Amino acid sequence: MSRLGENVTLIDKSNPGSGTSGKSFNWINATYPKKPYSYNYLSQLGLDAYMDLKKHIDFPITWNGSLEWFLDLANQDNLIANVNKLLAYPTHSPHKIINNIQATRYEPNVEFMGNNNIVYSLSDGAIDAAETIKNLVDKSIFNGAKVINNCTLINLVHKNNKLVSINTSLLLKQSLIKKLLIRLLLVLVFTFINKMMED
Repeated sequence: MSRLGENVTLIDKSNPGSGTSGKSFNWINATYPKKPYSYNYLSQLGLDAYMDLKKHIDFPITWNGSLEWFLDLANQDNLIANVNKLLAYPTHSPHKIINNIQATRYEPNVEFMGNNNIVYSLSDGAIDAAETIKNLVDKSIFNGAKVINNCTLINLVHKNNKLVSINTSLLLKQSLIKKLLIRLLLVLVFTFINKMMED
């Protein structure tokens, strides 16, 4: 949004990347466990969004796909059934069932135990989350965004079904400090007035 000239303020309870995003595996995918279709479609849009984002911001990302299989026959059958359900969705990311020889071309140091039903998800990618978050924040600041760390969102304020403002821990702290300063000022004024009246 900052790239489009919008006024942007990033609010983070701690620091960007200090929570789950900075510590997760950061696998970008729209594979079979993402059900129902609406959730899977959102993940497909996420793949496209990362590809588009890469045009505007430099961050480490690899699009090597992923391989998945099970040694246990029941789990393997379930995997193939779920992938076939995925492939029946109106849209889906590309998947292929490959054999162990084909899989070894992608991962030569893995023993696939002769498995001939390995799921190859071609569009999967991975990012370095910490570096990506840093680059996103830096680019946003460059585009004029403000960043407020150590600030918690308390609630959203709506008027006529439109968002008009937000309440944060920082604003509440500022409001409390302001009230305390006003009270202190009033005490000082009344003390001064009382002292003048005594004289």
